[in-house]
Amino acid sequence: MSGYSLEHIINECVREKSRNLAPDTKRDQYVETWNGLNQWIMSRLNRQKGAEISFIGTFTWEVKKEEDGTLSTRPLFLMSDSFVKDFSVKRQRVHYAPKTVPNEPCNFSRIAIKYTKSLTKDMVFACVRDLCRKIGDFCARGYEFQIPFTMGLLRCKERRIRFDFDPSALGSASGLSSTQAHMALEELEAELSKEDASLPPTARSDVSAVSAVP
Repeated sequence: MSGYSLEHIINECVREKSRNLAPDTKRDQYVETWNGLNQWIMSRLNRQKGAEISFIGTFTWEVKKEEDGTLSTRPLFLMSDSFVKDFSVKRQRVHYAPKTVPNEPCNFSRIAIKYTKSLTKDMVFACVRDLCRKIGDFCARGYEFQIPFTMGLLRCKERRIRFDFDPSALGSASGLSSTQAHMALEELEAELSKEDASLPPTARSDVSAVSAVP
């Protein structure tokens, strides 16, 4: 089956979770939470940080050292192991962990206070959990769907999930400041020096289980 969207995700969540609330009220909570979650993710990416949502994955920046010694970054979406396991998501083997900027766990309190009008931390937590689980449920059923985020589009087909980032939405967020570049370079060089001493060159093949903008 195909043609599913965020609206279908929300509708099914409302049917299952609105026992003590009017359906329209519950729907509004899901929509407000989704918008707030997207704003929080973008606030992290705009500060060259990652946003970790344990229910589904992490939106972050990979940091790479080029041959001339400079650093480049690109956005990445890394699915969480629990999401892959719980919903039988197909992905190819990951050969190495990408070097990323620091990732911040989802701050439900901040989302509730700063990015919603009246929701509490517990409401935001429950809505994020429900929506992410329903996305996984749709994937496990083999549905084909597209879920729009502020920074791109999450796609699922034949239980394979990928995230296509929108460069225009990210704007200039991909640029590291001189201080951030210096700190990231030091950390990256330290990690790479340790790996070079213990891993063969073939251990650094491309990571096919992540989605990114080249």
